[in-house]
Amino acid sequence: MKNTFSFLVETRALLRAVRCIKRYVPAREKASVRKSIWLSVVDGHLKVELDADARIAKFLPVENLYEASPQPVAVSADLFLKVLSRCPEKIQIFFTFNKFQVIAENISLVLPFIGPEWYFPENGALVPSSAEGLSKIIDAVARVYPSANMDPDMDAVHCVHFALTPGMLLVEALNGFMYQRVEIELDASTSAAAFILNGAMLPYPHAKRLTEIFRSGFLGEGLGMWLTGTKANPKLFIFGQDGSITLPLQTREYPDSDKFLQLRKNVKGSLTVRQQDIVFALRMMLPTMHKSDRGVYFSALPDSLRLITRTEMEGASNTAYIAPFEVSGDLPNLFAVPEEMLLSLIARSSSPNDDLKFELTASEGPIFISASSRPEALNIIMPLKVSGNYSYDIPEGATAPEHAEAKHAEVA
Repeated sequence: MKNTFSFLVETRALLRAVRCIKRYVPAREKASVRKSIWLSVVDGHLKVELDADARIAKFLPVENLYEASPQPVAVSADLFLKVLSRCPEKIQIFFTFNKFQVIAENISLVLPFIGPEWYFPENGALVPSSAEGLSKIIDAVARVYPSANMDPDMDAVHCVHFALTPGMLLVEALNGFMYQRVEIELDASTSAAAFILNGAMLPYPHAKRLTEIFRSGFLGEGLGMWLTGTKANPKLFIFGQDGSITLPLQTREYPDSDKFLQLRKNVKGSLTVRQQDIVFALRMMLPTMHKSDRGVYFSALPDSLRLITRTEMEGASNTAYIAPFEVSGDLPNLFAVPEEMLLSLIARSSSPNDDLKFELTASEGPIFISASSRPEALNIIMPLKVSGNYSYDIPEGATAPEHAEAKHAEVA
């Protein structure tokens, strides 16, 4: 019979697959999801797929499979979960062009369904990829995607971008405040995937979801990928033996990252400080910051580097002092950066034993941050505009500043 499939499947495995898939749909997206579960037969396995912005699928082994020109069928996810939770150990699922039926011992249910005309199958050229190669790429995405974090107040591009250069795959991330780039050397394990990813832009929420799903083992072994869809609506499809994920790609024009390198030629001054000192100071200051604080202010004194936050509502300030530090060139008396973004960027791009170098181009130009262990890495944070209302004089009778390094042992 045309458009028919029938199979026997373990109820617990199917129930677990549906719940697992729903877990990877962000809460903000659930309202727009059609709340349908698609079932189809692929290479002798049952493909269970959630109809969402990012299509996430799980593959299950089945028994007594009969298929004749099978096409996907969709049922209500909530209704399907209720039915499965009341079924015995194994169930028989039977579908024809006009009936979707669940059969088990003393149970026979006919469920409403959506026909296959609403399903948009994937198409594209398959590119097998090794687990090692994809792991390198996903690790790079995991390192940079927080720099593409979305800010509701900005209309900037928020995505991870892949760019192929001679011998390297560049994995870049940016938003209105930050830019970060990691280079992956091309080899036998990464070349095929790099060719497919060249020019692709993965929006921040999907970059985050991809790393979570990949690292959880959801996809299983035998990994592969392809680029699907149209030029106006491209998608990235990654699959394994146990599951798959389809992610929509960004179609906005990606800013030319070379402009950042050009701006680096205009560096006017630099500040070098130990990573563990500045991280300690920032972490000590962060819990006391008021929600009105916009960032941390840097000021170089003759013997100390002063870090300042200010609670505008209460007129109070929070100050930390760091020594030793080194200044080169023409450094402004005061510059400011978003504190949480800076702390996150430092944590992803350096290690505690590194020296961090801050290179400043102008009062409102980008600040380049590099670690001594990775001097070639490109990490950028945009400064905040310094208001003329800020005055950070040390109050009379204040004790001598206590340097950050003196407290490391206590924190440890």
